[in-house]
Amino acid sequence: MIPNFELRPSPGASRHPLPVGEGLTRDLRPLPLGEGGRRPGEGRFTYNLVQYLGELGEDLRVFRNNRVTVEEIERMKPSRIVISPGPGTPREAGISEKVVEHFHKSISILGVCLGHQAIGEVFGVKIVRAPTLMHGKVSQIFHDGKTLFRGLPQGFPATR
Repeated sequence: MIPNFELRPSPGASRHPLPVGEGLTRDLRPLPLGEGGRRPGEGRFTYNLVQYLGELGEDLRVFRNNRVTVEEIERMKPSRIVISPGPGTPREAGISEKVVEHFHKSISILGVCLGHQAIGEVFGVKIVRAPTLMHGKVSQIFHDGKTLFRGLPQGFPATR
C-alpha cells in the first residue's frame, strides 16, 4: 500500500513562499515498523521520499491510502499532497485517485511513480504494462524540446 503525504506549514508560519527551513519546523520522526518489520508504505522508496521531504524542513503527516478518507484529509486542510510510490495499478492504490479528483483544483498534488500514474488516469491517460520490466532501468528520452523539456538534450538518459 502507498501512503498519502500531507505537507503543511507549522502553526503560525507564513503562507507565503519562504526559503527552505525558514518559518517551518522539522518534525520528522522515524516511522513505526509495521507487520513483518516493514515501514508504512512497505517500501524503501516511500521511506526515502519521506526522509527527503522532511529534510526540506516541512511538517509531514503520513497516511496509508486505505486508512484515511477524503473527508478526513479535507478536515486537515493540507496545503500540498504527495501520493507516493507503491505496488500495483492506480485503481488498486486505495483512495489515491479519489484524492486527485477531489483536490486537484485547490491543492498542489505531486505523484511519484504509482502516484503519478494515478494522476494521469484521473485525467484520461490509459496506464498499460510495459512488455518488459522497466522499473529502475535507464532509457534514452527523445522529446519536442518544449515546456518541461526545453533546454534538455535529445536522447538524455533517465531512470524509469
